[in-house]
Amino acid sequence: MPGYFLCTVDAIPCPPEAQQQVLEITLELLAAMGITSASLLKATAFGFGAVLTPVAIAIAVSAIVRTASRL
Repeated sequence: MPGYFLCTVDAIPCPPEAQQQVLEITLELLAAMGITSASLLKATAFGFGAVLTPVAIAIAVSAIVRTASRL
């Protein structure tokens, strides 16, 4: 039967006696694991920033090189 294992103590690696198998992930379980809408928003914003920042730098450098080559 498929399921997920959660650790009931704050330890890495999780000891076998502290593991619990759950069959369904609910919003309450996600919140208990620290996954909230705010943390998802932060992760998404970080991802977009990590991708768009190098793109913006590349566009700026390209514009500078193009302008300098016309002089």
